[in-house]
Amino acid sequence: MESGDSVSGVVRGWLGNVTDEYWVTVEDDEALLAHRLGSDEDAWSVPNVAGCDGVGSVDRTVMTDEVLVAAFTCYEQPEGEAPVEMTEGQEFVSGFAGFDPSTGDELWRTEESAGTFPGDAHERELALHDSGLVTAYYPYGQIGQIVDPSTGNVRTLDEGGVLWSNRDGSLFGVWDERTRDYWTEEAGGGVRERFRANDTGAAESIINGLQGDAETVGLEGGVLHMAESIPAGAGESELAVFEGFEETVPVMFTWDGEALMEIDDVYVVPGAVAVSFIDHAGRSGVIGLQ
Repeated sequence: MESGDSVSGVVRGWLGNVTDEYWVTVEDDEALLAHRLGSDEDAWSVPNVAGCDGVGSVDRTVMTDEVLVAAFTCYEQPEGEAPVEMTEGQEFVSGFAGFDPSTGDELWRTEESAGTFPGDAHERELALHDSGLVTAYYPYGQIGQIVDPSTGNVRTLDEGGVLWSNRDGSLFGVWDERTRDYWTEEAGGGVRERFRANDTGAAESIINGLQGDAETVGLEGGVLHMAESIPAGAGESELAVFEGFEETVPVMFTWDGEALMEIDDVYVVPGAVAVSFIDHAGRSGVIGLQ
């Protein structure tokens, strides 16, 4: 990886529904309930967030200090017919709504039809970035969206999903799983840098040397493909491959442990990538990459 890469990964993780004062949960797949930290009392609730006449659900939520963003799906299920949740061509809404975390008051709402079918919207993933922006990714359609929690503005990408954002949200790293292409894109849609097409074959030959299904994380200068595991007593092995705009290089790591080492999580933090691991002997640790 290039020294000094500006990195801004997903923040809060499983704490994405928690602020200094409240913890918000989804009840019965359709309502929001806020719990006051340090108290047994509920602070507020919002029923029927999706506001659907047919089938509605709250799929994911993530919270900044000022706004709780809820992703919801609506569609009609014809009575007496087979489930249409995974049917292409079915009409549906994949929307977002913003709420005040302290009161539950609705601040804004957007309704679109991003994704391939209702189930695609239902299974979309949300991520909160250091920039304060929220990104969504639809696993079947393999497209992404960028949500500004302060305004409710939603931008749907033409292709790929966001892996990385700089600190002010003016530049994004976009990864297309289908084509294995990566580029940095400005907030207005202009592409700043992109992989060189004639380098993909050489890169794939190096990446194929990784053990297991590689996890991919985004950086300003490219992507890092992380191995799923390293065999016991492997010695010097490929832990990861950095696929950059200028070159593709393996990241080597020496593992002399007598048990298989499995990569647990990969976190992009300012100035580094933190890799947590466990082995079958019960040991765990963290590897820092720069």
